[in-house]
Amino acid sequence: TGLVDEGEFEILLHAADVVSMDTPVRDICNQVSRANVLGFSLKEFVKSVDSLNQGFGFSSKELDRFRRAFRKFATVNSQSFPATQLNLILGWLGHAPSAQDCESLLQGICLPSGSTLHLDDFLVLMRKLREREMDHVEKLRDEFDEEDEGFLTMVQLQRLLISIGYYPDPIAIKDAARNVQEAITSRSTGKRRRSSMRGTLVPAVIVTGKSVGKNSKAGLTTPTRQMSIRRDRAAFGSSSTACSDVREKDKEQEFAFGPSELWRFVEVYRERDGFNQAQVREIQEAFHRYDRDEEGEINALEAGRVLRSLGYPIPLDSQRALAAEVDPSGTGRLDSQELRKLCRKVRERDIRLMTQAFHEYDISGEGKITEQQVLAALRSLGFDVDTLGSGVAEAFASAAEACGSPKAVAGPRSSSR
Repeated sequence: TGLVDEGEFEILLHAADVVSMDTPVRDICNQVSRANVLGFSLKEFVKSVDSLNQGFGFSSKELDRFRRAFRKFATVNSQSFPATQLNLILGWLGHAPSAQDCESLLQGICLPSGSTLHLDDFLVLMRKLREREMDHVEKLRDEFDEEDEGFLTMVQLQRLLISIGYYPDPIAIKDAARNVQEAITSRSTGKRRRSSMRGTLVPAVIVTGKSVGKNSKAGLTTPTRQMSIRRDRAAFGSSSTACSDVREKDKEQEFAFGPSELWRFVEVYRERDGFNQAQVREIQEAFHRYDRDEEGEINALEAGRVLRSLGYPIPLDSQRALAAEVDPSGTGRLDSQELRKLCRKVRERDIRLMTQAFHEYDISGEGKITEQQVLAALRSLGFDVDTLGSGVAEAFASAAEACGSPKAVAGPRSSSR
């Protein structure tokens, strides 16, 4: 026919070593103005490859996000930002790099730590960071999936997110994993419809067993497969104790994630700043309540009120310090995405303080503390637990249900507990 469909188009891009993930491919497929809705011509394929190369392999959505971050930190005169602020801009984007990571990234693009980064330098660096994170994610996937069955559990997804610097919320994990699953299923349905129009019906394939294992190159197969969640297996070993805040009933959930799907899961989680869908909506609704003039921004004073309305009481000096991290240009105004980032930073601050207090009272080092130690830890954090009455018992009951332990409370991993 002189045409290739979207699945074949993706295989060609992978085979040509143009991309190593499927996110930009979907974006390019939507952008290409095709002469024939049934597929891509050779001319359109070449045009798409050029577009991907010019965008450093990122989708247009990703490029917009990176450029926005760059503008936030770049000085007006030089249109660049000092390399010493690299950790701040990466933190704004949802990464958690150490000073050593930043130094290594700069060395990877042949820039000294005292230099400045222009937009092209920054995009090349983000590409290097993407490649490193993808390698890390794939290595963890191989480690988790030792039997090469192609399935990952909720706990393993949580451990993956912890390894790249998050304090993951189990509900947000489940939301992101299901959204990736639904997107893949939707794409599969669309491709089957187009294939039937071409006269060749490509059946949907439920991915099971070793069909998506690491040796099957799942990321290169035609995306006509449906994702599935298996609840009937208790593939849980001793590693489950590391993340005891995942509910027992959720621990048995398994997601059929190949390399591309697993990376997309990380990206979805990161785009939401680690919040689940309900929390994202709640933050958005709170923002609109205080954006009375519908300008798309609120001032810093209103941001403090929003934080308190969402249950994030925070001292004014701490609020100002964190707000400066999401508003580096010092405009004193935040849009809805920046407010969400501020909420994320406040939550991460709280979790760090809670984690520190927990370990101070976990004298035995077993990863659990008693109810009396919990009360003492809460007092050290400034909570007036003596006046809460029945609220303390209700909190213990809720924590015990979440952690599956009626006698002790497990270490803090999730901000929801």
